[in-house]
Amino acid sequence: MATAEYAPRRAIDVLGSPDRGVVLLWHGRGVDHRGSMAPLAQRIAAAGLLALSADWNSEAADGGRSDLLTSWRHARELSQQHGHDPDLIVLAGWSLGGTAALSVAAHTETLGGELGGVVLIAPGDGVRVTDPITAKPFPGQFPAGGARCPIELVFGLDDPLATPDLVSGLELRLRSSGW
Repeated sequence: MATAEYAPRRAIDVLGSPDRGVVLLWHGRGVDHRGSMAPLAQRIAAAGLLALSADWNSEAADGGRSDLLTSWRHARELSQQHGHDPDLIVLAGWSLGGTAALSVAAHTETLGGELGGVVLIAPGDGVRVTDPITAKPFPGQFPAGGARCPIELVFGLDDPLATPDLVSGLELRLRSSGW
């Protein structure tokens, strides 16, 4: 593992090889918890992919938006440098990081890039969650998914925060929009 900067004073752990593509990981609410994603990053790297686990600050004035988007652009650049299509990056986020990952997928037209897939790990949703990318709550109905990237949801049956009901409600809203 190597640690680099994706922006001044913003760290990213780099594990594995880019042979099969790039996966960007975002931790949940908090400041600079990239290490919490290390076990997942190690498994991704063992599967022959380049795993990037980025620090970000959900307590920043912009809710972490600039950190998140800068780390995504950095991952896109690394993907391209290694001969891969940057629009095929997989973005995986845990909790509020999952909320942010879903927001990127929903707003790719305005953000200037696509995604190859999104993995939501116990994603945040509901009235208490503000999307770090848009600074708004998630919409009642998402934009049409159509030919956009696939989304996978992973959650625990006994999670007291990202409860099965909460995640199932998010899944139903995504399905009804064609994701």
